[in-house]
Amino acid sequence: MILTFSGVVQAVDAGERRVIAGKIAPYDGEVGYTSAGKVVFSKGSITAANPDKIKLLMSHDNSQPVGRMISIQSAEDGLYASFKISSSTRGNDAILLAQEQLMDGLSVGVEVTASEPKKGYLLVTAATLREVSLVEAAAFPSAAVQSIAASESETVEENQPTQPESEAAVTTAPETPTEDSTEAAPVVEAARPIIRSNPLDSQRVRTPITSMGAYTEHKIKAALGNEDSKLYVTAADDSFATNPAFNPTQYLSEFPTNTRFGTPSIDACSRGTLPASGMTINVPSLVTSAGGQSGVAPAVTVEAEAGAVQNTGMVTEYLSGTINKYSGMNTLSIELLERSDPNFYSELTQQLQNA
Repeated sequence: MILTFSGVVQAVDAGERRVIAGKIAPYDGEVGYTSAGKVVFSKGSITAANPDKIKLLMSHDNSQPVGRMISIQSAEDGLYASFKISSSTRGNDAILLAQEQLMDGLSVGVEVTASEPKKGYLLVTAATLREVSLVEAAAFPSAAVQSIAASESETVEENQPTQPESEAAVTTAPETPTEDSTEAAPVVEAARPIIRSNPLDSQRVRTPITSMGAYTEHKIKAALGNEDSKLYVTAADDSFATNPAFNPTQYLSEFPTNTRFGTPSIDACSRGTLPASGMTINVPSLVTSAGGQSGVAPAVTVEAEAGAVQNTGMVTEYLSGTINKYSGMNTLSIELLERSDPNFYSELTQQLQNA
């Protein structure tokens, strides 16, 4: 049978030792309200086989350990223990919550191996200690924080070297408060470090072909046998012949026709931005046989009253335009390739575009 019950935090040391100590179980007389009901522990009934393996948890959550047991002592009125608190953020929170009496109870879990049912309660005569937790409130009426051992000089410093634990015995019995203790310096907590997020780390594409001039340069070097330039140019030489799925046909919204009076050829001309993808552009149009296409324009005629009306259906079609590439060749000498300014390739490409 597993029992969980609460005791009292009697001392909190937020200095170099970082110790929380207190009574974890009362003996003979005081009744504890455990998970199994009312329980009384006989003197010496609780044992801990490996005290240094017992962890201090937050609210019985095994995923939130804040410290470990460093000593356990059996007294006449109960079982006392002290715990070394870690230097983690969770450990700092545990000390602060205990100091401010927000979580000042020690809740203990034991495995009962021998017990005797009594009138109104269960008397435990043998049990094994499994874990201890820092909780919000103790189950015993006498539970209360009696002293807090912390001063400004004992504030935890950031990045300070870890000090070895003291081998001296830790006193866990309650201490009588004195006038000096009531006038102790206020607790000063070290500022917690601010963890800033890493800035976005972006890298440029490693290929040196970042412009038309760079492509011209490596195209020439590849023809001369440069192996690196061959790889760069090959990576940039994919075409729509090998990737037809990425050659969508673009459709424009303009509607040229030769049925208007005036200058239909001029009216059909327009200027716009080339679509971002595709090598074919379709334009809806109505161009009759007079303009060289097979479109049909609707016709109207003069009819007599109640006369039959001629039916002429309009026929439209697409005008397809193809995006063409214009290329030029320029013969260069080896001396010009090897001894020219790096801007030569960019200027050569620009002049070919202007041709």
